[in-house]
Amino acid sequence: MGDLGLMFPTLRRDPHLVAAMDPAFAALLTTVVEFERTYGGLTVPVVGGPLEGEIRLGLHGVDPVWRTSDGRLVYRGARHPTAQCTLLLDMDGRFGTAWRDEFNVMLDSVELVLEQAAAWAALHGWSHSAIVTGAEVAEVVQAVGDLSLDGDASGELSQWWSSDDFVAVSSYGLNGRGRDPASIHLVARATVQARELRAALTHHGFTVSGYFAGPFARVPRLVREGAAPGADASPRREDR
Repeated sequence: MGDLGLMFPTLRRDPHLVAAMDPAFAALLTTVVEFERTYGGLTVPVVGGPLEGEIRLGLHGVDPVWRTSDGRLVYRGARHPTAQCTLLLDMDGRFGTAWRDEFNVMLDSVELVLEQAAAWAALHGWSHSAIVTGAEVAEVVQAVGDLSLDGDASGELSQWWSSDDFVAVSSYGLNGRGRDPASIHLVARATVQARELRAALTHHGFTVSGYFAGPFARVPRLVREGAAPGADASPRREDR
């Protein structure tokens, strides 16, 4: 195990970095290698929610594995071109962020990151209607009405509800503050449904922000770095 220090040469120079001889690090190494083999180089376009933009999966940084202030082992498994925080995964496979030496959990797994990215991409031509804060998702879902939980795109930390005309997504932001309750992003198929949605929410006493009705743009497929044009390394939601 002594040669692990050659792989991560600055491990001993920062108290938050994991010592190369730490048994917990050795146990995590297999997980990290398998993650890189499965997801390394995959670019994930996201057209809505707190991760809107583009996620690039794969290990990065001189020392991708380190320990948080509360003793949790995490690794840098993704990058976002515009987010100022670090994107991480922990030993349980949960996906989150860090601004300093903490770990703010956002999603239950990297698989859920892909599922939600695919779900957002399926809303081509829909209008982003509103963001509701300070409310429980169950209350908002009841106010909108006729929404069904999407089990593939939902976990304990984030849920995706949908109908033919509306979508409601509960999710935590990048900064990890104000974790309860989560923000709820509401989407309508077209402007007329967006107006109906806003009226229903205000009728039930919800404060709505971020209201606009611009269509989502079409996004490219998920691709790996170096893949041939048109190649798709992961199944799209509509292909399953």
